[in-house]
Amino acid sequence: MSDKENVLSLLEINPRIIRALEKASIFSVPDILHLSSPELVRRCNKNVSVSDARAAKVAAASLVGPTPLSVQDIFKDESMLTGRLSTGCSQLDNVLQGGIVARGITEIVGESAAAKTQFCLQLTLTVQLEPSSGGLAGGAVYISTEDSFPANRHQQMITHFACKWDLDEEILGSNIFIEHSDSVEGLWQVVTKRVPVLLRRGVRLVIIDSVAALFRVDFSPGQATSRASMLFKLGQAMKELSDEYHTPFVCVNQVSDFVRDEDGLGSTMVARQVIPALGLAWSEQVNTRLLLQRHEENNTLNESQRIQVSRSTPYASSDNKSPPENKASGIKSLAVERSLSVVLAPHLPNTSCQFTVDDAGVHGI
Repeated sequence: MSDKENVLSLLEINPRIIRALEKASIFSVPDILHLSSPELVRRCNKNVSVSDARAAKVAAASLVGPTPLSVQDIFKDESMLTGRLSTGCSQLDNVLQGGIVARGITEIVGESAAAKTQFCLQLTLTVQLEPSSGGLAGGAVYISTEDSFPANRHQQMITHFACKWDLDEEILGSNIFIEHSDSVEGLWQVVTKRVPVLLRRGVRLVIIDSVAALFRVDFSPGQATSRASMLFKLGQAMKELSDEYHTPFVCVNQVSDFVRDEDGLGSTMVARQVIPALGLAWSEQVNTRLLLQRHEENNTLNESQRIQVSRSTPYASSDNKSPPENKASGIKSLAVERSLSVVLAPHLPNTSCQFTVDDAGVHGI
């Protein structure tokens, strides 16, 4: 019985309660946790109160699980503070207050040609920088689910990035791992089996491009419950890995588009609106949502055709501005402008900034 007594002696409770437990032949942590507080009182012949029983259960739980932390505990432990992954652009980093949050799921959502993939490709390079330069000093895994990985474009960006930071191109490329998945089940296997191996080997960024592509194909409209269940399961798996390895998961998402009657009278005046795909089941898994938009140089949309955004529809795109004029020539710039907007983030205000894409990558303007 000595081993059992040693277990009880570890409980940080009044010795009177320990003696009562021993008299009731309750010697192990499982014995305590498997009984409710009233049951413990009865087993101890009412030699302990309900509050005593609760104290015993809390003490027993502390032996098998982490001790609850206060806000002050977390603040003092700098290793637990959430870091940031730079986007590689100071203007974008300013909007994001340092970059992508280094824990949790960040969603990059937008229409086709909004530069979602370009943005993610750049992150695979910045993550390799030292923390003092905005990186996480690790590699990246890029899980492609739609098209083939844009290797030529990526190599172009690697060349510019290596020149800018005086790094070796070959080393940069060797720290980026490519995975392909053509089904939800395949994606699940990659995330739960292959990604943990890579995380243990120094990968510090996981990108899925995109989540919506597979779920839209593998689940029919009549399988909404099954789809929601799998989205929740996938989201939880990613969050657990993110917390364990201090690694951000960046997930690209598509949008759903619909047109609604603006005045409710069946007129031709309509407003176009886009919302992220996969619905509420996926939105509940996302910690940060960033919206990317493309703004054509010749914007001929009238007010009734604008893409709207409001507090009630926080996922919709919003900007209808024309590109700025070139003051030197008096004509509009031919560069295609894009914008990044924060539409969901507990740590950020709803702000935005403009950017462009060139051979070197994504740059704010």
